[in-house]
Amino acid sequence: ERRRERRGGENGDTGDDITNFDEMVSIAGVVAVREGLAKAGQRLVVTAGFPFGTPGATNVLRITQVGRDTR
Repeated sequence: ERRRERRGGENGDTGDDITNFDEMVSIAGVVAVREGLAKAGQRLVVTAGFPFGTPGATNVLRITQVGRDTR
């Protein structure tokens, strides 16, 4: 079972349709803007579990700039 956990300043989501890491970072930026959590040019911290679909395997952290790596 996949888990979503939210703490102060964090938003979690399961990406059932994500197939690669770059796509995941791109979608995270789009969602952050859509939800009003970030604006273009701001930094965004993205965490993920890799390989995708492995519950409890959060082992990747990427700091990206919204709009740079997002669609």
